[in-house]
Amino acid sequence: MGKSNIIEIKEKIESYLRAGNLKKASKEIKSAEKKFLDEPYLIFYKGMINWNSKQYEDAIANFKECLKSALLEEGQGIYAEFKKGQVYYYMGLCYDMLGNTEEAIIQIKKALHEEPTNFEYQEMLDELQAEL
Repeated sequence: MGKSNIIEIKEKIESYLRAGNLKKASKEIKSAEKKFLDEPYLIFYKGMINWNSKQYEDAIANFKECLKSALLEEGQGIYAEFKKGQVYYYMGLCYDMLGNTEEAIIQIKKALHEEPTNFEYQEMLDELQAEL
């Protein structure tokens, strides 16, 4: 399977997620997992499905697994544009929803480290710090 196939799959899953069709996104991920091992985009999207389903602990596990992917470490091809900050951000949101504000702040700070000019991340960090 070439990179172009994962790009097509990635785009299809993203469109399902934007439309709120978690069932189709999940089905597409399960099908793609048979072809692509340790694919960070698929792992991230599983986390997003769990986030949208309010399965925050499962989402955190997916996001952690995504960040451990060897493909992300290489940072080449389509992985050069992968935004780790987004993974940390959603992990922080999950921790916040679970009532763990301290860990949420840690994750949002990591997101800001990856993407220092992201206003949304800074705004969330400010809100979380105000809660303490």
